[in-house]
Amino acid sequence: MPKKLLLIDDDPEMLGLETAILTEDGFEVDTASDGPEGIGKLEANKYDGIVLDVMMPRMDGYETAKRIQELAFHKKTPIVMVTGVTERGALAQGFAAGVVVFMHKPFNPAMFRSAIQSVVGGPAE
Repeated sequence: MPKKLLLIDDDPEMLGLETAILTEDGFEVDTASDGPEGIGKLEANKYDGIVLDVMMPRMDGYETAKRIQELAFHKKTPIVMVTGVTERGALAQGFAAGVVVFMHKPFNPAMFRSAIQSVVGGPAE
């Protein structure tokens, strides 16, 4: 059974790129366009990993990550944060919110694949 990932990003092009890479690798992918929508999907479904943007409307990625940590069956679900934010302290803020891997946009697709597989394993492990 393929591993299931949730991608949360307000940029449809980024969601499309990440989805294409991950489905090509054999993962099952679900998407959300902002934090509240993502939290709703997390409350209703079990995911093996989460890919999260920082700058989103309604709820930023840091707050979304903190809320994910409060959900009983997602408390230990690995979060990969992919963002264009380059401000000082962004990395520390992400890790403090429960993120396990922090990547900058634009990213190299091979490095993105490697980051995902390092935290969730292969698509069907």
